[in-house]
Amino acid sequence: MTGAGRPSAGDAGRRDERLSLCMLASGPPAQVRAVLECWRPWVGEVVVAVDDRHAELAGAIGDLVDRLHVVPAPENGIVEDVLVWLHHQCTREWIVRVDDDELPADGLFDELREIVDRDAVTHVYCRHLSLYPDAAHAVVSEPWRETQALRILRNLPAVWQAPDGLHTSMGAVGAHAIMDRGLLHLLLLVTTLPERRAKVRRYEAAGAVPTHESGRSVNAFYLPEEQPDLELEPLPAADAARVRAVLRAIRERTPERPAGPVAAVRPVTRAEIDRYAGPRAGAGDGPYRARLRAVRPPASMVAGTTRHVLVEVTNLGDAWWPWEPDAARPGVRLGQRWSRAGGEEVPWEAVRSQLPEPVAPGQAIRALVALQAPPEPGALTVTVDLVHELVRWFGAPLRLPIAVTPAPPGG
Repeated sequence: MTGAGRPSAGDAGRRDERLSLCMLASGPPAQVRAVLECWRPWVGEVVVAVDDRHAELAGAIGDLVDRLHVVPAPENGIVEDVLVWLHHQCTREWIVRVDDDELPADGLFDELREIVDRDAVTHVYCRHLSLYPDAAHAVVSEPWRETQALRILRNLPAVWQAPDGLHTSMGAVGAHAIMDRGLLHLLLLVTTLPERRAKVRRYEAAGAVPTHESGRSVNAFYLPEEQPDLELEPLPAADAARVRAVLRAIRERTPERPAGPVAAVRPVTRAEIDRYAGPRAGAGDGPYRARLRAVRPPASMVAGTTRHVLVEVTNLGDAWWPWEPDAARPGVRLGQRWSRAGGEEVPWEAVRSQLPEPVAPGQAIRALVALQAPPEPGALTVTVDLVHELVRWFGAPLRLPIAVTPAPPGG
């Protein structure tokens, strides 16, 4: 391999065609190219989105990627709202998401090959090492001690969970694995202390900064200089050599212009990114348009019982509706409200029903709604509607008249 990790003729045999690599890039061209050269030999597909403030990057990396997008600069430098869209651009069985200052540790792909062969696993955590003060050491004091990053996902949108705030990444549901090898983070080596302090100020200005499980602000990760008595861990020799080669490439050369075929550059609008991000508070009515139709609704139910009703649900809005099994997260679900003749609402808290899958704009699905009849009988109407938890009801009511009959004695 030449340069900092440039593919050579023999590298194709090491490539795992099941893997897509995706990256949102905004760093210096020489850095981004050197980092991509370390990943390209190992993966079947590379998808890169370039921050439009750094569009010149496209000319430096076009030969190393399969699809190249230019996206609007994230507000305050915060990238979380782009990640769902970015994952949807990948086409292989598994997605590895990295930043433009992260390298693979030696042996990562050998370990990963064994893990992705497991049919039950949907996502993988890997160790995330922050290198400091040089290429041969990582910080292992708190809060760096046991940092595990969820960066590897099976390409099944139904198991994904969107980031839910600053300093969060994509989440997932299902069985997972935890790797021994992981990512080598160059940030502390390729940025100055004033640059990192400025980053911290931007994050603090953007809103509440989460607290790490160690009790420190997550912004502490950027400022090891301000923490006394750092505990360091030496890197394996192969990792240290790779890091030195990349740092040398960043420092000593201007990235070459690609000599071979380059990926076409596709501009991406904020509207397209928001379409994948799902409905958000304050987004207006755009994501909240829907049509509901009952397939075989019951005419009657026994008081206090549950009946599952098949409902056709069509997304007429401009954003994906996420499939969200975690009740603690404000996902989109099917709710119900019961009322008497004349519109008086019955004080009855019925369960919400999950969507069976993520629903794209224009898509129609079938869902089972668990209707729960109130304990008091009567001629009632149940109104089924979609609800974005903690935000709003959609206002696409499906009204079903139900004769709620008394429960049999002793039943």
